[in-house]
Amino acid sequence: MLVGKAQTCTVSGRIITEHDGEAASFAIVSIKSQDIKSVCDISGRFELHDVPEGNQVIEVECLGYSTLKHTFTARKGMASMQLTLKNNSFALPELQVMAKKSRMGKVLVDEAALEYIQPTSLADVMLLLPGSVYKENNLTQFSQIS
Repeated sequence: MLVGKAQTCTVSGRIITEHDGEAASFAIVSIKSQDIKSVCDISGRFELHDVPEGNQVIEVECLGYSTLKHTFTARKGMASMQLTLKNNSFALPELQVMAKKSRMGKVLVDEAALEYIQPTSLADVMLLLPGSVYKENNLTQFSQIS
């Protein structure tokens, strides 16, 4: 008994973003039903190899964008496809300002801000002030508040 191998093809294309038409670099492109995956290059281009001919669903995922599912018919010699991702924005439930400027031009840092950052030195407290210079904390050792 002979069993024929299903015909396969290569699917290629480019992923762009809706808001500016730029490439969606490093988006993940897959056909989950076939366990075929690829990652877009910096230009948003991808190739999926050994895709069985016939109806398929391509899925595109990229951080900051809604997941895109697109149904297409895979066949040899098919044209390259272009898919567009839509922004996925997140709303913050609450925003709290930790440092406030007073009428006298002074900056007030409240207790909640200090509890939030858990400073171990005066340099950590200075990070809360406007115009401060960022200094990376060394989290590999214990420190005492100085």
